[in-house]
Order: sequence, then structure tokens, then C-alpha cells
Amino acid sequence: QCGLLKSKELYKKLLNINKNINPNNQDAAKLITTIKLLSGMDYSFQNKEAFYSEIVDIANNYKNSQSQHDLSIDYGNLAFYSFFVKKFNNALDYAIKGLELDSTNDYIYTNLALGYLFTNKFDKAEEIYNGFKDKARTDNQIPFKESFLKDFNDLETNGIITREDSVIYEEVEKIRNVIL
Repeated sequence: QCGLLKSKELYKKLLNINKNINPNNQDAAKLITTIKLLSGMDYSFQNKEAFYSEIVDIANNYKNSQSQHDLSIDYGNLAFYSFFVKKFNNALDYAIKGLELDSTNDYIYTNLALGYLFTNKFDKAEEIYNGFKDKARTDNQIPFKESFLKDFNDLETNGIITREDSVIYEEVEKIRNVIL
């Protein structure tokens, strides 16, 4: 995993991309693609947050390096991975930004709901869970209900949702009962 992060830094150096040099959008697009490939080989949610943070930073610095749709997806991914490093406010902001860029990426609503949940905006979270639980995601036709439950399970497995945080834990259990 450390090797993947080092590979990303090496690739950036090879393209001479840093804060002082303005690469063309083609180089930025290549770098974004490479970082996404490296991220795909890394199974650590925490490392993926670092990868997608870099992707979004590059895309914002080098406009037109990727489409609004793709940037929206990247913000959605960054939102999800931010939960695993307990950056809950950031996750909420990233989900909102992803939906602002392209609201057809409706899977981001799963991250928006989690963002509201972890920032104690339970009414807003419940509204999303109730509104989407019987719908299918447009990206892969998986029911939102399954995505919601998988997210809860992933966050529990990684120690983000725990009984120690009884307020969040109880709200998650309440939402699970509504979804099921």
C-alpha cells in the first residue's frame, strides 16, 4: 500500500506536475487516470481517500482535464472514502459538490445520507433513506436498500460505526429497521 502511494508520487514527478508547473490538460488527465488505476489496486479505504483527494485536487487545478460527470463521480468516491478517515463534514461537502456537478450520479445520495447521519442531521438522513430505499441506482441498477446496508456493514467492519458512539449506532439501527 505504501508502494502504491510512492508510485503515485513518482508518476507525478515524471510528468513534472507540481504546484509550480502548469501541465497541459492531457498530462493532468493521464495523471488522474494513473491515480485511479493505482487506487483500484489498493484495498485500504483510508488510502483511497488520499488518492481521491489528489484526483479532485488535480481536476480542480487543471480545468477540463475530465468531464463534469467524471468529476462528480470522483467527488462521490471521495465522500465515501472520507468516512473511513472520520472526515464527516468533508464527506458531506464532497457529496453535495458531486451532486451539484451531476445530479444523475444518484449513487452519491448514499454518501449524502451518510454525511447527514454522521453530522447528526438525522431528519435529512432519514428523508434520503426513506426516499430512495425502494429505488434502484441508475449506475448499476442495484437497489439503494442494498447499497445503504452495505455501507453500514463496511463502516461497522472498519470501526467507524460502533456501539461506543451510541447516538450514531442507535440511529443506524433505527434506519436499518426502516429499510428492511
